[in-house]
Amino acid sequence: MKKTRPGEVIILASGAMVLAALVAFVVWQWPQISHLFSNPTEIRSYIASFGIWAPVIFVALYVFQIIVAPIPGTLMNFAGGLMFGWGGGVGLSWISCVIGAAISISIMRAFGRSLMRIFISEEKLDRFDKYVRTRGWAYLFLLYIVPNPLGDTVNYMSALSDIKLWKLLLMVAVGRIPSLIVGSWLGKQSIHFSTIHWIILAAGFVGLLVGVYLIHKPLENLAMKLSAKLLPPQINPKRSPRDRAWMPK
Repeated sequence: MKKTRPGEVIILASGAMVLAALVAFVVWQWPQISHLFSNPTEIRSYIASFGIWAPVIFVALYVFQIIVAPIPGTLMNFAGGLMFGWGGGVGLSWISCVIGAAISISIMRAFGRSLMRIFISEEKLDRFDKYVRTRGWAYLFLLYIVPNPLGDTVNYMSALSDIKLWKLLLMVAVGRIPSLIVGSWLGKQSIHFSTIHWIILAAGFVGLLVGVYLIHKPLENLAMKLSAKLLPPQINPKRSPRDRAWMPK
């Protein structure tokens, strides 16, 4: 078993406390939270009810969404722009993405592959494992940038790699920026939306989800081909076939 690094122990312990607090908060507020995720305006009203604590509550809900993934992160990006404006929405969503990724990756590395099977099929894990271990960060980085059905479960799959935690978080911090900008901008503009605009937006969002689901295999193949061109497979001969991995210097 891979030895956990001191930094990851600290993050895991902090993440466990944050997760426990989030669970307690969700249980306490469940009657209100249970119907929030149907549309961004309800999320806005709920968060606004906390006054000066609204940014903290937004980050907490976003981190909870990343760990448990009950809804697409795009909806939270939209709600952030609607609630805090374009700049505030991008900033708070970005912080949430990094915190959520740190907790998710640390939890998975602490408990191992068996826990990961709860979220991801064994077949997909094996295929992903092969590409991560032979092409390293390039493939992971593309998954963080290119829209795909994995969503925030990419964080869990990233835990398979031997790439240092801070490098993975750097990928998250950079790779998620485009989607955060677009989602928050749409959220800010939504205050001027008429009924027809909301209908078009909802139809577009559903269409995007359906489209990504229908073409998820071509998207995965595209990510694999791009990563193959960026970085050819490199195997460390000193490691066993199961533990081989390429690490960027």
